[in-house]
Amino acid sequence: MTAEALSYPRIRRAIVETPWAILPAKLADIMDVIAFRAAGGVLTAEEIEARLGAVTPRSRPQPRADVAVIPLVGTISHRMGMMAQSSGGTSVEAFTREFRAALADPQVAAIVLDVDSPGGSVSGIDEISTEIYRARGIKPITAIANTMMASAAYWIASAADELAITPSGEVGSIGVIAAHEDQSGLYDRMGVKVSLVTAGKYKAENNPFEPMTEEGRAAIQARVDESYVRFTRAVARNRGIAVDRVRSEFGEGRMVGAQEAVRRGMADRVATFDDVVTSTGRRGASQRTAAVAADVPSLTFEDQAEAALTAVHALQSRVEALTALRAGRPSPVAADNVPLIEAHRDAYLAIASAYDALLAAVPRPGRDQATTGLLLDFLATEARRNGVEL
Repeated sequence: MTAEALSYPRIRRAIVETPWAILPAKLADIMDVIAFRAAGGVLTAEEIEARLGAVTPRSRPQPRADVAVIPLVGTISHRMGMMAQSSGGTSVEAFTREFRAALADPQVAAIVLDVDSPGGSVSGIDEISTEIYRARGIKPITAIANTMMASAAYWIASAADELAITPSGEVGSIGVIAAHEDQSGLYDRMGVKVSLVTAGKYKAENNPFEPMTEEGRAAIQARVDESYVRFTRAVARNRGIAVDRVRSEFGEGRMVGAQEAVRRGMADRVATFDDVVTSTGRRGASQRTAAVAADVPSLTFEDQAEAALTAVHALQSRVEALTALRAGRPSPVAADNVPLIEAHRDAYLAIASAYDALLAAVPRPGRDQATTGLLLDFLATEARRNGVEL
């Protein structure tokens, strides 16, 4: 061992401190490459790509000029940096910019998310998933597992209007994982004694120079659990089902093949990439609409309340888009269509008011389910009256 074994402390710490929504084998590959480099090993770009299974950038075929194809490939991270070069991954920031550009482009009639990813870190994932969900209704958005849509990739892609999967594809790995590196044995063999001087009770918690304590493990577990809650709630919202069903029927952390994914409701149809691009935006209402409607009675009050709030946010996004059109941006929607804009505004205000009433009526001791049902019916009625489906 040499002094180079102490290299990359910031990168190594970032990897082990971050909760990941990724296939465990992929996280192990990433840690192995960093450890090898830190120990003085030298890898060519080709060797790094081979170890990490880097994905070659898509050539982006465009069977239809009015469809924007946005790739979501490789390891996903909020800010890629060196990872992008070594893993062929996707930056959440870059993906978000590309999605927003497609949404705003008047020449784009529909959007396809072309996904082949093992997942990535959880940072920024919930935000872009919610942004895609709120964009529903502005333009048709279809995601396709072509061929892998795992963990963070599924978190993002499940927010599309429709989720397709290629015949040989797989989706799932709905779970969160974190790792801790205990390097104390390595330092002992090197004859290095590390002394930490800290301020703050937990400042040195889970440091790599000593074994992890039970208290430290509990802290990591709490972060993992928090991310898992956000992950499963987002998927439940995106797919229009109860959270418990996501946790019990969507693989429990395993990957699921194409036909089984459709059977479980994790995907809407099996199709090739070309089929999806050719048909997107022309299929009308997705088959999942009926399934979602059938599932609504099984949702808890909290699930329905969250769905209502998301509907309000989605409508607000449409109002903002229409306002931008009114300001003069070219669009298929006439900029001078004032009645349409005002109708969206009025609908948003009405539903916002209805949701305020719903929040005020959150079940408390003594309030029966019948009362809760009436309040939910009130919200749904207000939505339908203003042309908005919840």
